[in-house]
Amino acid sequence: KTSQKGLRIVSYNVGNHLTYKSLDKLLKGNDVVVLCEYGQYDAQNEADFTAIKTLMKQSYININNYDLFMSKIVLGTADGAIGPVTVITRKSLNYQMDDNFTYSTTFGTLHLKSKHAPEIIALHTAPPLAMLKNEWQNDLQLISEKLIKKYPDAIILGDFNATMRHSSLSTIKTHKDVLNVLPFWKRGTWHTKMPCFIRSSIDHILIPSDSKVK
Repeated sequence: KTSQKGLRIVSYNVGNHLTYKSLDKLLKGNDVVVLCEYGQYDAQNEADFTAIKTLMKQSYININNYDLFMSKIVLGTADGAIGPVTVITRKSLNYQMDDNFTYSTTFGTLHLKSKHAPEIIALHTAPPLAMLKNEWQNDLQLISEKLIKKYPDAIILGDFNATMRHSSLSTIKTHKDVLNVLPFWKRGTWHTKMPCFIRSSIDHILIPSDSKVK
C-alpha cells in the first residue's frame, strides 16, 4: 500500500501510436503506467526518452513529477522492430531500476523496486505466431516458473500475448489477475477495435493473491 487509496496502475500496448492526448489520459489519476511497443530504436542510446518527453510537454505535464524507465530495445524480430517496455511512475514513489535483473521476455522486461511501494515487473512476451512459437512458450514459462517464484511479492504486468489458461500460466497459484474483478464479458483487452465481450484477455496485471483490488 502506498496510501489509503492504494496504487493505481495501467498497462497498455500502444503499438507506437501514442498521442499526447492519450498519454495525458493515461497519466491522470494513475501512479504507474506501463507502455509496451513504445520508444526509440536507437541501438546506441537504448534509453532515449526524447519522444515521450515531447508528448508530456505537449500535454503540459510536469516531467519533473515522473520517473521514466525503458527496457532494452528489441530489434530484428519476425515483424520488424518492436518497441521496448516503457514505464512511467510518479516520482514520489521513488522507484529504481534493478540493474542486476537478468531475466527478459522476448520483447523486453523491467524490474522496479521501491521502499514505498510494491516491486514491479513489467514485460512484453512474443506472440504465438508460427515463427515465434518457441519464444512465446519460453516467455510464459519464464513468468510462471521463475518470475512468480523468485518475486512472490511483485506486481507482474504487461502484454502477455496469452490468456491465463494458456500453457504454464494456468499453473500460477500465488498471484491473481486484476481482470477477474470484472464480469467475464468485460475482461477482453485485444483487439480494441472489437467490442469488449469478444476480445481476448491477453494483457494482465498479476498481483499477490492476498492483495485487494478495487
